[in-house]
Parts: sequence; structure tokens; C-alpha cells
Amino acid sequence: MSSGIVASFLLNKEIITFPGRLSSWKGQESFIKLISNLPDNYSGLIVGPYEDAKKKYYKKLLNLIRDYNLEDRVFLSLGFYWTQLSLPVALKV
Repeated sequence: MSSGIVASFLLNKEIITFPGRLSSWKGQESFIKLISNLPDNYSGLIVGPYEDAKKKYYKKLLNLIRDYNLEDRVFLSLGFYWTQLSLPVALKV
């Protein structure tokens, strides 16, 4: 999904960001479940590097998003490395 399309889904939403690399012990699955329990005006954005993540885990997260019917509320913005200067840019929609 292009960044422009993602940005349109996030307009007028409360955005909860989950920064960090993909890893089964980081809590991305719990984050997705949390978003599913919040009102529809909340969206989740998982941001961080993914190069070291297992493809199986990445697919598991995508399936979890699909299973909870959150395709328009939870987004993976991967391949992004955090710096002090990049955080405000990442949160700007």
C-alpha cells in the first residue's frame, strides 16, 4: 500500500505508533489485538526495521491483521530506522 493511501486511512484518526524491529518477543501481536479492541477512530502504525525478521513472523502479523479485519486500521511501515530526527517525521501524517 502506498504511503499516500495509508495517509488517507489515517486522516482524522487517533494514531498509536509501535516503534521497533519485528520480533515475536517485541509484542506486535498484542499491539494488533489491542487495536482490535479500541473504537474505530483508532489506528495502529508499526514502524521499524524488518531485515532480521523471519518471513514467517511477518506473514503471521499480516494474517492477524486480516483475521481481525483491521486492514484499514493497522499498517506496517517497515524498513525504517529510528533516529532522533526521524521520529517527528514518522509521526507526521
